[in-house]
Amino acid sequence: MLAWFLEWDRTQRQHWIATFAFPLFEGVHPKNVFATRIEDLREEVESFSRTQLRILDFGCGSGKTLELLAPKMSEGLGIDLNAPSNGIHVEIRKRNPQISFEYREHSPETLQKRVRAFKPDLVVLSHILEHLENPVDFLKAFHPTPVLICVPSEESWIQELRKKLKLSTSSDSTHFREYTRKSARDELRKAGYSAEKIRFNPEGEIVYIAHPLEP
Repeated sequence: MLAWFLEWDRTQRQHWIATFAFPLFEGVHPKNVFATRIEDLREEVESFSRTQLRILDFGCGSGKTLELLAPKMSEGLGIDLNAPSNGIHVEIRKRNPQISFEYREHSPETLQKRVRAFKPDLVVLSHILEHLENPVDFLKAFHPTPVLICVPSEESWIQELRKKLKLSTSSDSTHFREYTRKSARDELRKAGYSAEKIRFNPEGEIVYIAHPLEP
C-alpha cells in the first residue's frame, strides 16, 4: 500500500492538482502564476550582479522567467523548441521589447555558435538539464559564460523512502535523472565549471550559479 501511494504521489498528484487549477488562472499553470521558483531565481540574479545583463534562457518555456528578470536585463533571449500555443511570448515582447524568442532544436555545436553570437553575461537553465541525455556536452556549449541552474532534487526524506522501497525517484517520465548536490558538482566539474554554493530553494529544488574553472 505504501509503495502504491508513493508511486501515485510521484506520478499523479501534482499533475492533477495543476490540471484542476488551470481554469482558475485562464489556462496558465499555477507554477507560473505564483512563480515561487522564478522569484527565487531573480534573487539569485540580483546577488550575481548589480548591473544590467544580457541573459539567455535556454528552454525558456512560457518565458515567465525572462519577464520577471526583465528589470535586470539590457537584452534577453529565450530559446525553446516551439512557441507556446497561447501567444504568451507575443504579449511578453510587447511589455518588454528587450526580450526576444527563438524556436529550434539545438545540438551542443549549434548552441555553442548561438551563444557566442549572442554573448550573454549569464545563461539560465531552469529544469532543463534533467531532460538532456548528455547535459555535460550542453554545459560545455555555454562555457565560459556563468550559468544559473535549477534542477529537481532527490535529497528529501520522501525520495530516500522511495529508494529504500526500490521505487523510482523520477518526478517526470521525460527526466534522465534527478540530482543531488554531489552529482551536480560532479557534472559541473566535467563541463569545466564549479559552484561555490549549491542550495535548496523554497520548493526543495537545487539551485546554483556556476562559474568557469580557472585554467
